Amino acid sequence: MNKDLIDNLQILMPVGFFWEFNARAKGKGYSFFKVDINHKKRKYGNTKIFHFYKLPRVAFINLVGLIKIKFFYRD
Repeated sequence: MNKDLIDNLQILMPVGFFWEFNARAKGKGYSFFKVDINHKKRKYGNTKIFHFYKLPRVAFINLVGLIKIKFFYRD
């Protein structure tokens, strides 16, 4: 991505970076394209990031972030 894009967007919610970045960029008229990435299979262990029991907390944090952006941080 180009530096102009980062300077033009104000990302407020690091936990919801992906959806906030996409929403703000799309709202400002930037275009997107997909780049496929081939990941190698994990040799040892399991992921420690995504667990079902964490889903309610993540959903709540992202919902609060959406509300803040919608009503308090308008561009």
